[in-house]
Amino acid sequence: MKGESQIYLTGGEKMSQEGELELYSDGIVHCSVCTNIDSIALIENLVNAKNPTEIKSRWKVSKQIGFDSGQPNPCPCDQKPETHKHYLMEC
Repeated sequence: MKGESQIYLTGGEKMSQEGELELYSDGIVHCSVCTNIDSIALIENLVNAKNPTEIKSRWKVSKQIGFDSGQPNPCPCDQKPETHKHYLMEC
């Protein structure tokens, strides 16, 4: 998805940034995203807006050291390593 991403935070404050964020793997308590956005807070807010957990917990970048494949979290995207990273999220 290309273009401006907008999220309304608590209190109606608007946060926006040019960027791409793609949810490429979705599970019950983990998901993975590919993005060129540097702000962890913005990544977490966008993932929660686009893919709500529908439970009390919200998506956050995982504190797990890496992916099951052995790649670190985050790790460079295999298709766009110069600009994009993959992040493991958990709720």
